[in-house]
Amino acid sequence: MTEDGIVDFVSKGDFDEVTAVGLVAQDSFVSLYERLFHTRRGQEVVRVLVNILDFQGQLSFESFTRILQHADAHEIGYIDMTVITQDPGRPLIGQMLEALADGFNVNVTLTFSPHMPERFLCGESA
Repeated sequence: MTEDGIVDFVSKGDFDEVTAVGLVAQDSFVSLYERLFHTRRGQEVVRVLVNILDFQGQLSFESFTRILQHADAHEIGYIDMTVITQDPGRPLIGQMLEALADGFNVNVTLTFSPHMPERFLCGESA
């Protein structure tokens, strides 16, 4: 199987929207978050909407660790992440990521939804 998917982010004011489609390479995800955190460098709270409805894969423990290292290096204090997925196993992975963040100077809160939350449709994330 080839890794020919896409992952990208768009800044939408007070939050960033990440979209992943297909099978995306681990390094592409890590690089995307490094770029995202660079644009939000020093910002105490970073809000991210992650749409993985069409994503065909799973990030490794190592990739999550590298993402948190980038957040820590870019002085991000708190990541408020909403993940759009219909995969019932994703919340368990989210708990692992929240626990993993304890080893860094960044806190992570994840919320899961099977569809686009109303607050993001209106352009508000808080």
